[in-house]
Amino acid sequence: MKARPKGIVLLVSLEFLSGILALGMTCHLLSLTYFPSNAVIFFTLIGVTNLILAYGLWIGEGLARLITIILSIVGIFYWIYNILSITDMSLLSLLTPIINIALSLVIIYYLTRPHIKDYFR
Repeated sequence: MKARPKGIVLLVSLEFLSGILALGMTCHLLSLTYFPSNAVIFFTLIGVTNLILAYGLWIGEGLARLITIILSIVGIFYWIYNILSITDMSLLSLLTPIINIALSLVIIYYLTRPHIKDYFR
């Protein structure tokens, strides 16, 4: 059995927590209405995807690594679009996108390191 890198444990924890929070948001939205909305579908998909990715990363599945990298790249473009569409340009409104872009860049960098790629083979 390959030793699991500590960064993978941290990333799995982040994915798992994000999945649980998204599914919790789904439950909250469902408690507010009888009819599921697009937001319910969105949070359900995000939550299930994060939980599946967390499991895939935990067991060292290469496809989970690839999907995580792709979703991080998509996230960077989303947050750049978000910054460009901000109208008030206060520091507080820029903080969340900047943190998310930085986190995505760190995840991409980490998952492309040779010793991490070896873990997923």
